[in-house]
Amino acid sequence: MTLDAPVPRIRDPDPNIRVLVLEWRPMRFLLLAGAIALPCSAQQAVADLADLVLADVRVFDSRTKEVSEPVDVVVRGPRIAAIGPAGSAPDARRTIAGHGRLLVPGLVDTHVHLHQILRTDEDSLPQSIGAEGSRDRATVADWFLPHGTTAIVDMGMPESWLATAVEWQRAPAADLPLLRLTGSALISDLEWDRHPAAHHVVVADPAAARAKVREYAGLGLQHVKLYWKLLAPEFEAAAVAAKEQGLIAAAHVDNGLYSMDAALAHGVRHFEHFFTLVPSILDTRRHGPALEREFGIGRAQNIDELAARFVLFFAYVKQRPELEARLLAQMDRLAAADASLSTAIHVVGAAAGATTLFSSFDPLPERDAPQLRGWDDEQRRRLRAAFDTMMGFVRAAHERGVRLRIGTDCREGGRAVLSELRLLCEAGFETADVLQIATWNGADAMGLCAEVGVVEVGRRASMILWQDDPLADPAHLQGDKIVIHEGVVLGEPR
Repeated sequence: MTLDAPVPRIRDPDPNIRVLVLEWRPMRFLLLAGAIALPCSAQQAVADLADLVLADVRVFDSRTKEVSEPVDVVVRGPRIAAIGPAGSAPDARRTIAGHGRLLVPGLVDTHVHLHQILRTDEDSLPQSIGAEGSRDRATVADWFLPHGTTAIVDMGMPESWLATAVEWQRAPAADLPLLRLTGSALISDLEWDRHPAAHHVVVADPAAARAKVREYAGLGLQHVKLYWKLLAPEFEAAAVAAKEQGLIAAAHVDNGLYSMDAALAHGVRHFEHFFTLVPSILDTRRHGPALEREFGIGRAQNIDELAARFVLFFAYVKQRPELEARLLAQMDRLAAADASLSTAIHVVGAAAGATTLFSSFDPLPERDAPQLRGWDDEQRRRLRAAFDTMMGFVRAAHERGVRLRIGTDCREGGRAVLSELRLLCEAGFETADVLQIATWNGADAMGLCAEVGVVEVGRRASMILWQDDPLADPAHLQGDKIVIHEGVVLGEPR
């Protein structure tokens, strides 16, 4: 019997990265009648077996979008221990033969709400999660991991959930996506909003905003969410405090209380939802009546009709050259600031009838199609065409240098992520760009790239091995796959 014993060797492919590469030299063991006699060194070699080898795979480099020649990827515990030429790996407790298939990092969803995943009715949310005997942790895992989404950022949860969620964040494990938290979304004390949502927290003045950011940093949070209901004094105080505490501030800015450009001026570089670009360049309330006349609709009466309006406004802008120029200029300012922007294209695409899977910002009442009351076939056709127009602007943002990242903001979890990848491909994105958006872009923007977002030695072993190559045909993005998370093979194929 021959086992391969690792001998470390260091090379420097990049002066900023030290990569450990293993050369494998044979070690021979003596077989005795009916038993194996192992010297001490051999016993150690058996103990040092790799946990997992992905043999003969082609690795997608999510930073450069290049694909490697066939290699072996060696996993020890939850991390990638070595990457070497195909056929060079040691014996392992488990080896998966890749046969030249594509290996990519696990997908990253940068805009999730655990209360959407765990409960459907915000009015009856429990005071806490993760109680003994609950399936909360398993539920979160089931919505994401089987579909290849192995890292998520919660963009606002009830503060009473934080004790458990912080513990989940502190202890990455194979039975839960890698989790990052923003705490509750920060809002101002507004006279017209006397019953804030359970995942919002009121900061009454700038001092309270600074104190809340410091409190979250003390809990170990690395992110903070600035919601559109923050007035300028509180918004600016929170943004400055986040920078001082080393927290990543993500802002949902629309509805005219604060502007995207003002947020950029105060150091915010990460924005939520592509559809918020429109209210960043026009007052949607002032233009609302013109939109309604143009498309023959009334005011939005429910969340699906509101999502439909988000979509229709892109067609409204497209038909007005001065507004389109303003929108493109906003994209250029984001690109110049190296800002990132989450997508949320699946959930508004579902309202427009553009997806094979329906979901909504609010899953209640349960339904499998959008509630667009009184909309006739022609209005629905124009809505679907407006979604195509919106996706043209998504592509324009990408081509102009805006860093897009996946952020679904709906209950469908990993299925919505895969839907977003399909929508991007249908809009004319190259599949390699889509994979980069879904992995490196999100990990880099959210400060996770030292852990995930790239298949590289030292990173967490959270990866997808596709049955069929999505770079050859983007339809394979939703096909069978093997998901590895924290070094554990979760299922095959899916």
